[in-house]
Order: sequence, then structure tokens, then C-alpha cells
Amino acid sequence: MKVSSTTQLRRNTSEILEAVQCEPVMITRYGKSLFAMISREHFDAMQRALNSATLGMEAEHPR
Repeated sequence: MKVSSTTQLRRNTSEILEAVQCEPVMITRYGKSLFAMISREHFDAMQRALNSATLGMEAEHPR
């Protein structure tokens, strides 16, 4: 995972957004992880996986 600071994000926004299309980018402030940026495609895949896992859990443990 690529790591960039908030300063780098401000100065090189287009480059970082381009990198996010290939891999997640961790944004840091004062050396501490602040948030992660992911592409919409990666986000959608994570949502689908989460929804599938949730549906599987409901099937195993009906109310």
C-alpha cells in the first residue's frame, strides 16, 4: 500500500488519485494513519463481499 502525507495529497492530488486507481493509498498526518483512499471499483468489490458474508451469516443463524 502506498503511503502519502496530507501535504503530499494537497501538492500532488492528481498523482495520488491516479495511484488510487491501482492500489489503496494510506494518507497520514504527522506520521499517523488518518484515512485510506480506495478506488470506486475496490469499494464496490468490498461492499459485495461484505453483503455476501452478511447474507451467509443470516442463513447460518436465522432469527
